[in-house]
Amino acid sequence: MKAAIQKSRIPPNRVFIIKDLRDKHFDPIWHFHSEYQLFWVSTGSGTRFVGDNVKPFNKGELVFTGPGLPHLWRSDDIYFDKHTTDHSKGIVLYLQEDFLGTDIMQKNELTDIKKLLQRSTRGLEFYGATRAKAVAIINEIKNATGIYSVIRLLEMLDVLAHSKEFNYISNERNTRPYKEAEANNMNKVYAYVMDQFKQEIKLEALASIMCMTPTSFSRYFTSKTNKSFSQFVIELRIQHACKLLLQEEQSIASVAYDCGFKTLSNFNKQFRKFILQTPSIYRKQFLEM
Repeated sequence: MKAAIQKSRIPPNRVFIIKDLRDKHFDPIWHFHSEYQLFWVSTGSGTRFVGDNVKPFNKGELVFTGPGLPHLWRSDDIYFDKHTTDHSKGIVLYLQEDFLGTDIMQKNELTDIKKLLQRSTRGLEFYGATRAKAVAIINEIKNATGIYSVIRLLEMLDVLAHSKEFNYISNERNTRPYKEAEANNMNKVYAYVMDQFKQEIKLEALASIMCMTPTSFSRYFTSKTNKSFSQFVIELRIQHACKLLLQEEQSIASVAYDCGFKTLSNFNKQFRKFILQTPSIYRKQFLEM
């Protein structure tokens, strides 16, 4: 298994790094690193894990994460099929907090950008006109060189810093830095659950993989994610159900069973608890849009 912590991607002679991501699927390893990361998904879909938050992702989303905040964009199963022609694409930008030098980041002119960096420790998802404007600048940065690329970077950060079109992603209580061993352990958990969540998951089997007793594993998982393991699995199943409900081919009962629920009544109950409406109303509202 790949290590969860990755070394700095930014050479000492560079202010920042920006990369085109073009592959069948995004990196399936839950990890964190010391850089700030701005990630725009131009093509692809799947499930996003940022800190203690789980949510589906689709093309177009723009997320800014701070140092030490664990994250994973896990592409849908179709992207792992060796016969598929589908691909995942995006642009990722990395920078250090002192990308302009320690002293200048303390100046009044950069106060708003500094506050933006502080907010990113919980992860920020941008939307609306802010996202559109930032993505346009990102594409310009990708093709820029020299001082012009740095100027455009500052302009983009300024757009994000002054925007109110964003949502926090991770819980405020879950912003402490992870250790490498913790990240590797949680990567094992996420990899196992993503492979098995459509079936019955035996806590004993996962605890055995982690070399823990079921009770110890339950405590450990809750301490790292601020939620019980059973709640996490249900949340993942519901998020997957939301994606399936947007397709007219499957009945609601079929969606429930495909997501790992044993009964339709329990699926309806859990769906209302997490989404605050019934599966049928959720589907109807989407189709009406």
